[in-house]
Amino acid sequence: MKCYRIVGSGCSTEAVVGWMVEKDGPYMSGGLDGWDGWVPRNDTSYEIGGNTWHAAGPLTNETAESLKDLWIGTGSETPLNNSHVIGKFHTQPWIDTVVDQVFVDAMSSFDDQLFSFLRHDRVWDRGRQCPPWDGPFYIATLLPLRPSYDLERSDLVLSMDRAKRFEGGYGSTGARRVIKASTTLETSIWRDAYTREVMCTEDARAVLDAIGIREWDYYPQNIADDR
Repeated sequence: MKCYRIVGSGCSTEAVVGWMVEKDGPYMSGGLDGWDGWVPRNDTSYEIGGNTWHAAGPLTNETAESLKDLWIGTGSETPLNNSHVIGKFHTQPWIDTVVDQVFVDAMSSFDDQLFSFLRHDRVWDRGRQCPPWDGPFYIATLLPLRPSYDLERSDLVLSMDRAKRFEGGYGSTGARRVIKASTTLETSIWRDAYTREVMCTEDARAVLDAIGIREWDYYPQNIADDR
């Protein structure tokens, strides 16, 4: 079984997911001058692990309710009208990926336990002053969280200087990485519990390739038998 780490490709349609109070307003990062309300980067919470390094599962109902009146702002070098994803998987427990109906249908048919999809119609291409594509937008939340790296064979170490809510995260001490073979048998797309990097098997990559996602690349990972 082959395994890949999913990363951004750097192509002309690679975009980001940002949040705004108003459609033409500034991005909300860790906060916004004059705004003391709910901020997605700080306050997004998941059913497992809340807003910590161990966050997993669907978004909480409270988070979904808080998001509905906010705008997602994005932009790219070339138009996104033929794209299927906005954003790329990030290691932090915030919302990082928006997808179209083609992605929802393909991944749901492949395995409906991989993602939770929350429809969000307030998505805006800030540079072109229009929606990025025709049709619905969905916040895609990857559900599986698995401790997939073999720590004895990987250059990873527990980070000791993180904020309290990010305790339990591992940082890099070198380039060596080895995935435990057993992890690839549990699920076809998952987030590693140590680093929060996103992995996929060859079968899952085939589905993503069939969709035609130019914005993501796939780095092969070493796999070791841990049975």
